[in-house]
Amino acid sequence: MAVINAEIPELEAFLAVAETGGFREAADRLDVSQPAVSNRIKRLEAKVGLRLLDRTTRRVELTEAGARFVEKAAVAVRGMSGLIDEFREEAATKHGRIKVAVAASLAAVVLPLVLVEYRRRYPQVRIELRETLDSGLEALKSGDADFAFVSDVIDRPGIRFEHLLTEQFVLLVRRGHPIERLPAITLSDIARYPMMLLANSPLGAAVADSMTLKGLSFDVALESHNVLTLLAMVEAGVGLIVLPRLLMARVDLNLVAARD
Repeated sequence: MAVINAEIPELEAFLAVAETGGFREAADRLDVSQPAVSNRIKRLEAKVGLRLLDRTTRRVELTEAGARFVEKAAVAVRGMSGLIDEFREEAATKHGRIKVAVAASLAAVVLPLVLVEYRRRYPQVRIELRETLDSGLEALKSGDADFAFVSDVIDRPGIRFEHLLTEQFVLLVRRGHPIERLPAITLSDIARYPMMLLANSPLGAAVADSMTLKGLSFDVALESHNVLTLLAMVEAGVGLIVLPRLLMARVDLNLVAARD
């Protein structure tokens, strides 16, 4: 969950160690000092909350968690680096300014990691962020945005899509809710309780469609465009909600419980 706070240099250091089998070799590849690589790995492990590497006198090996993490880290670095390169190319033709459209529900999930690294590389480029209530495709189509982060891919003439990451979702409930004690949670279990949906969101529509396909009826207690409002309603016990796992880094888990 905490990987959303990881920086690209930390992920690059981890991948370099995993691929070369040593901190000195990784430092040579990245053209940084060996302590710098070690510090980046320590920060990454602290954020993930798991040990990713086993250090011995002869070699560094991936832990079980590290072996699972390495593929996702590689995908994330390639995706973020590719996206940053596209921003750079666009900025060259936009005289130092790019316009990015993103659904409000995705702004806190996807953008921080990308924009922090982009600003580090290109501090002279001004970024205009357009938070929209829809997916952002309309702003892209009309020319009000150069790029858009979307969670649903709809074939549109003249628009090229590039996959950035595959998201997982979690169910959020108030602490102490009966569903929290179940060993496994099904859609039938969820349908027994009032649900809340992210309004005008592909995720909200996907939840509703999944229920319908299973022949389940469910009570929608509330719809809102504001994630913080929905989280407050979960804490108050108004209902359950399904949200992207990446958002969990923004949630006080002492107040609500998250389940895959």
